[in-house]
Amino acid sequence: MPIEAPKLVTSIEKTSSEKSPLFVEKVLTPEVITQLSKEIVQVTGVNKGSSEDEWREKLKGSEYLVEAVFTLPTIFDAECTLENIKKALEQNNSLNQSEKNTLRDSKIVALQDLAESLGILSKYLIDHCFAEKELEIFWKIYETYSIEKDMFPTFEGIRAGIIGQSASYHLIKSLGLNCSLAHPDEDAFQGTDFIISNSGRAPDIGRLQVKHKHESARVEMINVKSYDPTFAVETELDTINGRHLAHIVPDESLANLKNSCSPDEFAFYLELPDKNPDGSLAINNISGIPSETLVKNFKVESDIAFKNIFVLQ
Repeated sequence: MPIEAPKLVTSIEKTSSEKSPLFVEKVLTPEVITQLSKEIVQVTGVNKGSSEDEWREKLKGSEYLVEAVFTLPTIFDAECTLENIKKALEQNNSLNQSEKNTLRDSKIVALQDLAESLGILSKYLIDHCFAEKELEIFWKIYETYSIEKDMFPTFEGIRAGIIGQSASYHLIKSLGLNCSLAHPDEDAFQGTDFIISNSGRAPDIGRLQVKHKHESARVEMINVKSYDPTFAVETELDTINGRHLAHIVPDESLANLKNSCSPDEFAFYLELPDKNPDGSLAINNISGIPSETLVKNFKVESDIAFKNIFVLQ
């Protein structure tokens, strides 16, 4: 069955879910699911070379889609390696130094592979944000692959990150700033998703780390260098409990970002919500394009965070 023309059973629902696929249950018929599953398994099997040729013929003229599809096995392998290393360290306290070094080296390689693959997906989404039909095909393949590999929850988290990066790129560009994806090593080891600046990479260079979280209540940006994690800012949030203490909880990647910045670089941490205050989607789950409400709220937040640093539109 040609992958370019899957039989849809209903319209796409632009909703977000941590627990269920966006497409497979709502869009694809069982026959299409079966066919895609077989082809994904074939793609990642022993005869990968010939299978890839077949896919390239099917998706002729969409070489970037092919590149995005064929980075999925690398993500799967890297995630499995990292999980196995984590288990090995947790379950074995008697590892000698040589064994620890081997695990460390394997972890570095896996993190590099993962960062490079995620960079490919983020760039694909950013560059093809208006090709929604093609992106629908990609996300269908993505979901089917993750389910076939019994890795849907892991891949759902990855998808949130990719969508968040795409939205962040558009948000930064909406301010009139330059924005480019960081090098994979900067992503993997320095907590950096994007480089932002007034022009090029200098002067006024900023490193940006992005978190797109289901539980985030609003868009929030902080200057990492001046951030005090022990301080909580009291804010008004639209919830039944009224006033809350809202602050960003530091994590390892935030610490990496802070420690990797040179004295003449700025560092910012951007947290994006799933939903706008009115309950509507903050980011399109297919294209990664931010909603008008999110753009507006981001402008307010960035006016504060970027004050006297960047020249904004």
